[in-house]
Amino acid sequence: MGTIVELTNVKDAPSVNIGSHLPEPMRIGDTITTRFGITQRKDGRTFRLDFNGVLRVINVTFNLGPAGGSQILRVETVGTPPTWQAIKTPPTRVLPPAKFPPTKV
Repeated sequence: MGTIVELTNVKDAPSVNIGSHLPEPMRIGDTITTRFGITQRKDGRTFRLDFNGVLRVINVTFNLGPAGGSQILRVETVGTPPTWQAIKTPPTRVLPPAKFPPTKV
C-alpha cells in the first residue's frame, strides 16, 4: 500500500508518491519530516519545487483498488510553504556553417 502526499498550501497543489515509506494509517495532526523535489513543465517553461521540512496531515483518504490500495494524505507545510522556482536554461542555438572565400592555389 503506497502513500500519496498532496501539498495543499502550495500553488497548483502538487502530489508526490512517497511509496510505502510511511506507517499506515496516518492520523490527522501527525507530522512528517521529509525531503523531495518535483519538476513540472508548464507553458514551455520548466519549474522545480524543492522541499525539505515538516508536513502536518490535515486529511486522510484511502483509495482501495484491485491491485492493492493507497493512502492519500492532504498535508500543509509547517512554517513557510515552498514556492516553484523557474529553471533557466539557455536556448540551444545552432550556428550556420562558416563560409570562407575561395582560395587561389
